[in-house]
Amino acid sequence: MTVRKRATIEEVARQAGVSKTTASLVLNGSSKKYRIAEATQLRVQEAARRCEYTPSFSARTLRSGRSQTLALVIPDFTNLGFVTIARELEHQAREAGYQLLLACTQDDPSLEQEVVRSVLARQVDALLVASSLEEDDLYQSIHQKNCPVVQIDRCIADSSLPYVISDAVSSTQELVASLAADQPAVYYLGASPSIHRVAIV
Repeated sequence: MTVRKRATIEEVARQAGVSKTTASLVLNGSSKKYRIAEATQLRVQEAARRCEYTPSFSARTLRSGRSQTLALVIPDFTNLGFVTIARELEHQAREAGYQLLLACTQDDPSLEQEVVRSVLARQVDALLVASSLEEDDLYQSIHQKNCPVVQIDRCIADSSLPYVISDAVSSTQELVASLAADQPAVYYLGASPSIHRVAIV
């Protein structure tokens, strides 16, 4: 099988009959700022289409210092609550021009740290996490290195990091009260008792 060589900005510039700088400015959306003629823009865009040129993600990240990527780390792909959060975040991220990178920890603290290191290596712009850790040292360190960390639907005890959680306390109380009224018993609804959550009262 023959692997087609990826088109370069130099090839686009050559086919359009312009300099590499001009081709780069057009393809990066800077034509108006640098007053590049519309005819030149059209030539560059047509050349890029013919070459099937796609911008280098890594080069763009190096230039801007941003990857336009967010990471969402959740404990379970089969949990409807987390899947719903992931779906909505993906939609919102895409609307804002970001790509959402999704990873799963299986509620394993060791795996969670490994997963987090992996997504950070991809230079994500922010990390959203439903953590199974009992201390927030790892996330404080990440947060202080200019990668914002937001806790999603779980909050590590006494953590000062920002968090967003669902308000399920009142509805859970009503459900348990209803069940207990019919048949007095002890019911447990939730995740592992070791996982800290913030109670909304």
